[in-house]
Amino acid sequence: MADKSVPQLTAKTSSTSGDLFHLVRSNVDYKIDFDDLQTSIIGGTAGEIIYKASLTIATADVLTLFATPLLIVAAPAAGYHIEVVNATAKITYNSIAYATNTTLTLIIDTATVACVNFGTAWLSATATKISNGLSATSTGVSDTQLIAAKGLYVKVATGNPTAGNSEVRVYVSYRIVQD
Repeated sequence: MADKSVPQLTAKTSSTSGDLFHLVRSNVDYKIDFDDLQTSIIGGTAGEIIYKASLTIATADVLTLFATPLLIVAAPAAGYHIEVVNATAKITYNSIAYATNTTLTLIIDTATVACVNFGTAWLSATATKISNGLSATSTGVSDTQLIAAKGLYVKVATGNPTAGNSEVRVYVSYRIVQD
């Protein structure tokens, strides 16, 4: 491959694990991979990074949200956990309210206590609404809530909802915290 200047390179709009970046420090060239760069930014003095994610959940998926939770934030690297800063959900009412098992939550994979709870009857809405989630608290001696290297899921607290035909959209702001 012939040498190219930076403006001649093909542009990319996202990065992922394994990507390499050119770094110049004191007129010496180095390489740094995406994971190390991300760690240095998160753990460095550049300030706290707040990430955002959203997920649209179709009716068919809402009806199976207990048995099949949906991933909204992928698991961070080992030694880091997801901390939810804020969560909002919107239900776009169609014509039939969800019945039974209507507590929408955000929960870390394999945790026993949710991070966020939208209320015990949130999915049973009979009108379009947007709500902020409430931070859930871990109270029992064996409760787990924030777990390293685990993803964040949207789930219904107990059992799949029945009936219902409304779409749900969940928005979450979060940070990655070193354990």
